[in-house]
Amino acid sequence: MSEFQEMLKVDSEDTLRFFFSSLLQVLVNNKKPYKESQLLYVSSVLAHYAQVTRGGDESKPVLAGLTDIFDLFIINREVPTDADILEWGGSQIILFAGFFRDQMRRRHNPAFYDRIGQALYLRASREKSYKQRGFFEELSSNVPFWTSSCCRLSRYLRHQRYLLNN
Repeated sequence: MSEFQEMLKVDSEDTLRFFFSSLLQVLVNNKKPYKESQLLYVSSVLAHYAQVTRGGDESKPVLAGLTDIFDLFIINREVPTDADILEWGGSQIILFAGFFRDQMRRRHNPAFYDRIGQALYLRASREKSYKQRGFFEELSSNVPFWTSSCCRLSRYLRHQRYLLNN
């Protein structure tokens, strides 16, 4: 049994590598240039949430969906100003309006959430250190690109499960 458990063991580095290489597969024929630092960031967002449970005691857990983002960042009169919370909100949008876009589309307008993600990352950039500010400003303008790329990744991975690997 321990050999079987060892085969199933996946660590955070393996998960990050999986999402990074999978996103590269999706972006191979992409016409729009992208920065590798953003590719790595988006891959790390997906890898992180692949390993975090909703019921865990994380300080920033995975939300249930875009409705929670709306409640926290739109309806809430006291919108957070902490850069880490704003970045976390943006990452939730990459996850839900991106990777789970097809599922979220049934109840939400993902393009609306792309704009919210842009605003969250832009506001976070203003609170970040000078070195991080440029990265998050640029990421802010590319949120629609990354959410659509994550949606294509999700479709690609769903299709891949039907292929036999020799």
